[in-house]
Amino acid sequence: MKTSIIIMFVGILLFSTSLNAQQFIYPNKNQSPEQQQQDEGECYVWAKGQTGFDPANPPQVAAAPAPKRKRGGVIRGAVVGAAVGEIVDDEAGKGAAAGGIIGGSRQARKNREAQQQQQATAAASQAELDQQHATYSRAFGACMEGRGYTVK
Repeated sequence: MKTSIIIMFVGILLFSTSLNAQQFIYPNKNQSPEQQQQDEGECYVWAKGQTGFDPANPPQVAAAPAPKRKRGGVIRGAVVGAAVGEIVDDEAGKGAAAGGIIGGSRQARKNREAQQQQQATAAASQAELDQQHATYSRAFGACMEGRGYTVK
């Protein structure tokens, strides 16, 4: 029995730092601070079990490494441009320059698109984590309200 109380108390300490910044709990039935701590610990365990989310140990949103910036577009464009320039008007140098610019622009666009995709993925992961935390908070609040507290 003492072991479960100690574990619950440790859970409350870990839990209260993340939750208390977001929720206010008022004891409507003159519950003692000790009773409130016990209720919070039990509701923490219950809400965690209901939602699968632990605010004391949330999953980390791993930032994906920045996409590797590719530079091959300039070279490929220059090679194609030189070939076309030579065939069209014996101006391989001008064709290579023009092809290099076009190839570089295309590769820069592809690099930007890859970076935007990475940012969108990270934002979606963070939004999912935020939703899980909100669901947990609703479950915790429901438990505490069921025990005679006002939760805001």
